[in-house]
Formats: sequence, C-alpha cells, structure tokens
Amino acid sequence: MKKLFVKTIIVLTAVFTLYILIKIIFPSPQPLTELGNLYLITAPENQPGNFDERIFDKLLSGYSYELKFADSNSVLNSIESLIQNLKNSSLSGSWENQLITLNPPIEQSKKILRAEIESAFRGENLRNALRSIIPVLALENLNSKEDFNKLDDNIIYLSDNFGGIGFWVDKKNMKKLISKLE
Repeated sequence: MKKLFVKTIIVLTAVFTLYILIKIIFPSPQPLTELGNLYLITAPENQPGNFDERIFDKLLSGYSYELKFADSNSVLNSIESLIQNLKNSSLSGSWENQLITLNPPIEQSKKILRAEIESAFRGENLRNALRSIIPVLALENLNSKEDFNKLDDNIIYLSDNFGGIGFWVDKKNMKKLISKLE
C-alpha cells in the first residue's frame, strides 16, 4: 500500500511538472484588444472589392475590429460641424457615427477633440457623442519605428475614448506602407 501511495505521488508530481512546463513553453494567447469600428475612408472606386486589406492584418494584429468602408465625402473637417451634427443627433435621439479628420500632430488634436466634446455635452449625451465619433487618421507619414509606436499609442487612446477609428486609404499610399511593414 505504501509503494502504491509513493508511485501515485511520483506520477502526480510528474504530471503537474509537465503541465507547468507546457504552460511556460506554450502560454495562452492574450485576448485581442477591442478596437470597435475600423473605417477605411476611400474614394468610391476603392471600396471593398478593390482594396488590399493585408496592411491592417499587420498593423492591427493585436486588435479585434469590425471593418467598415466609408466614402471620403462623409468625413467632416471641423469640430464645429461635428458638434452641430452631434447636437442634431441628441435632439432626434438617433446617434449615427460621425467621421472627423484628425490633423497632425495627432497627440494634440485628439485631446482637443475630446475637450471640445466634453465642453459641449453632459451626462448620457456626452457618452453617446463620444461613442458616435470616429476620428480619421492619415497613414502616409509613417516612416520610422517611432512613427509606428506613436500610431499604436494613438490607436489605443482613440479606441478607448471614441467609437472606433478610421484611416484614409488610397492604393498608392497603401503600397508604400505595406512595403515598410514587410
């Protein structure tokens, strides 16, 4: 009986050690960060069937997102227009996504956008307004590793503070960007 007990302890120890080694060697994958809506802003001729999505497989590999396309004419260029649209949404009770261009330096413009929305809305309307805003970034100025790191920081901030993120895309700039990522 004593031998059986010792053998059982040895087997259990071996199994437990093997389990720990497997967990160390093959850790569980980290869950993807929820990005929300990912809008690709293109000219009408570049809509879904004409667009190479490989870039976002590499650029946003740690994120989960719902891919959407929007026409370049649907993007606002001023915070004033955005706020007016959001106030109309508040009055009607129908909150639609509002795409707005963020101009460089993104680190400043994203904070200005957030501050302007916070000064224009309160309570539930503030929450709905923030979740309706899709900031849109241009990707053509990404040249260095530092630029890509800043982009990652901006993606995290924007996805946490707004309803998603958008990128201006065109075939020429996307080919250049794909070559930088490869």
